[in-house]
Amino acid sequence: ALRTLKAARKGSVTTLPWVERGPGNVGGRTRGLVIDKNDPTGQTILAGSVGGGIWRSTDAGASWTPLTDDAPRLSVTSITQSAANPNILYAGTGEGFPNGDAAIGDGILKSTDGGSTWEVLPSTQGGTDFLFVNRVLVSETDADLVLAAAQTGVWRSVDGGTSWSRVLEAGSYRGFYQIIAEPGRFSTQYAVEDGSGVWKSVDGGLSWQKANVGLVEAGSGARIELDISPTDPQRLYALVESGDGVDPTYVSTDGAESWVELMPAEGSLDADIAGTQGWYDLMVHA
Repeated sequence: ALRTLKAARKGSVTTLPWVERGPGNVGGRTRGLVIDKNDPTGQTILAGSVGGGIWRSTDAGASWTPLTDDAPRLSVTSITQSAANPNILYAGTGEGFPNGDAAIGDGILKSTDGGSTWEVLPSTQGGTDFLFVNRVLVSETDADLVLAAAQTGVWRSVDGGTSWSRVLEAGSYRGFYQIIAEPGRFSTQYAVEDGSGVWKSVDGGLSWQKANVGLVEAGSGARIELDISPTDPQRLYALVESGDGVDPTYVSTDGAESWVELMPAEGSLDADIAGTQGWYDLMVHA
């Protein structure tokens, strides 16, 4: 090493002989996960890690292979797979949370071969609009109809990501954390922004209206996560990280037209459901 350094100072060495030493099997914290629809056994999994890109397992997680080591950004936060064409997948980059070690992204990745190879969509790369893409949503019947919940707003594409239009502009610096669609009815969608709460669309994401009636914490800057009942699409649950030690859960039985808080049982320890990291680790599942 000393000889190489001396030679470099004299100008006789132009490149240093680097050899990769690893680690080569660590993906880092994982926010995106897909059970591959192309594998009827359910053994194939695609995982997106915040610091290590996209990985694949074909043995239900016993071993993993990295798929995006050559990608310009490895900060993958969400993955979604088209039901209409399972060979098409999208992955959002950038971790848009207020943590000090958040990894910046640069666009949305797309695969057209079932996840084996990935390319950054040029329409999302190189600017400031897609630096933090927290969730990606694709239509169940049209692999080219895609929406993204980003720090700068909700974006919509009808051509598989070739071009995008912003259908809902973010009002807070953290932007939108989540976007989901009613199962079997993609026209009904819900998005959540830190600071303005829950938004609803009934035309496939073209237009949006606030849906916060009864959701008193909606404007406090608290993070909110939603899920829709698989047996009753009018029934939604919202888990709120309030930051004051009590994390209320709300239920709507009318498609988010109104919300009612579910009170924990007296003496219950469930009041602080999200603990101290709900702003980062938060989800609700119906």
